[in-house]
Amino acid sequence: QRIGGSGNDGAQVMTVDPGGALWIVGTFTDEIDVDPGQGTHILTSAIPSGGGGFILRLNPDGSFAWAGQIDGWPLFFSSIVVATDGSIAVAGTFDRTADFDPGSGVFSMTPPSSNGMNQAFVLRLSSTGDFLWAGQIGGVGGDGVTGLAAAGEGSLIVGGYFGATADLDPGPPVLNRTSQGQADTFILKLDVANQLAWLDVLSGPIETHVLDIAVSEAGLVGAVGQFRGFVDLDPGPGEFYVAGPGVDDGFVV
Repeated sequence: QRIGGSGNDGAQVMTVDPGGALWIVGTFTDEIDVDPGQGTHILTSAIPSGGGGFILRLNPDGSFAWAGQIDGWPLFFSSIVVATDGSIAVAGTFDRTADFDPGSGVFSMTPPSSNGMNQAFVLRLSSTGDFLWAGQIGGVGGDGVTGLAAAGEGSLIVGGYFGATADLDPGPPVLNRTSQGQADTFILKLDVANQLAWLDVLSGPIETHVLDIAVSEAGLVGAVGQFRGFVDLDPGPGEFYVAGPGVDDGFVV
């Protein structure tokens, strides 16, 4: 089945909810028809000569159920997951003011820097697509979310990277950390109320990027990624250094 328009459109991430509905998230330019069937459901960018993001829910049989749009450009969506409370969490990057409410309301966020560097975001929707909450992570460096996983009681585990000094609490409190190298890894937990529960940072002298995360049935968090040079994989006061012989090497923690 096809979704698209006359511009540059694409689906980026997808997941399936417990009822069998398919959630698809992507970007479009100008105008897009997100109904893959015989009908039409047109989304139009609010940005002249720009684009936006779409969030699409299809019924288990593939028919159109609902769609909303994120007004902002450029956008990139890296992760989507169904939380254990049934809500839908979406994460990615943006670098200019964007409205993250896919419905008729407005919830705008603006990166703290106008230098064109990526800012990370996390968005939470209800099981029917209503806006619940959104927060941003980052600072004046390049920041992003590369992994998202559901944990117990509706909580979320968020993994990503940050450069320079960044606020790693996506809520109103400020929790600044400064990277040791060009980019360090963060892994954090948001509770069901989207409050920061804990934060871990993995650092190295050059670059450290988490690429995916997962949560076991016992609640243990695992992460895989890539580093250059060496990295301290103990996020606490201790140290556990791993060095790699290659230009880039992988880690698992």
